[in-house]
Amino acid sequence: MTIWHVIGLDEKDFTLPTNGKRADFLTPNRELAEQIKKYNITYYYDEFDGGHQWKDWKPLLSDILLYFLSKNTDDQLYE
Repeated sequence: MTIWHVIGLDEKDFTLPTNGKRADFLTPNRELAEQIKKYNITYYYDEFDGGHQWKDWKPLLSDILLYFLSKNTDDQLYE
């Protein structure tokens, strides 16, 4: 199993577009990352300045593709 897991720091406190309520996605994603790291899974986790918007994710697409399409996904791209 290979997982690429990235979340924006702006997702700590934001308004959900579906119902207008405030939400924190950052904290549970950090907790999930800690749990996944306990297992022998090829796993990349990072946090970036931004949120869950196209303008923030678009620059990451090449990194996502490199991670999953490289011959050796065991190598961490950013370490």
